[in-house]
Amino acid sequence: MEEVPDEKWIDVLKIMTTKQPPISSPLARINTFSLLGQMMVRLFPIMSVREKNWKDLTEITKNAIVIADENMQNSYKGEPLFNYTVKIVANIYTEMASPNFGGEKRYCAWASDTFKKALEKNGAVKNKKKGKENDTTPPPGSA
Repeated sequence: MEEVPDEKWIDVLKIMTTKQPPISSPLARINTFSLLGQMMVRLFPIMSVREKNWKDLTEITKNAIVIADENMQNSYKGEPLFNYTVKIVANIYTEMASPNFGGEKRYCAWASDTFKKALEKNGAVKNKKKGKENDTTPPPGSA
């Protein structure tokens, strides 16, 4: 994956986060969101160590959260779109929170926390820390 320049991966990820199948096609949305999540988990450890990528990775992360929110808000618990979105988001969150994940630790901690908040917001997990759900702290280097 490191053979391909960061700019090309960023272009691919941006297209994937801005060109989604319609919500009326849940299987296609699950598949594209799964692929996006897998690419983020593989690429972010490599790309987040370069501060020049932080702005783009932040935009991609925010767009991925929008997709996750749309998927969960437009389906019900128990439906495949909701359940698989929760699994994908939980995997991204868990991987990025792992001490073995690699990449820039502050950035990955912010991204991981952002995915966790999406799960909490959509009722997929319980929010254990009251008052933290409105935290809008920007990622490192984005200000």
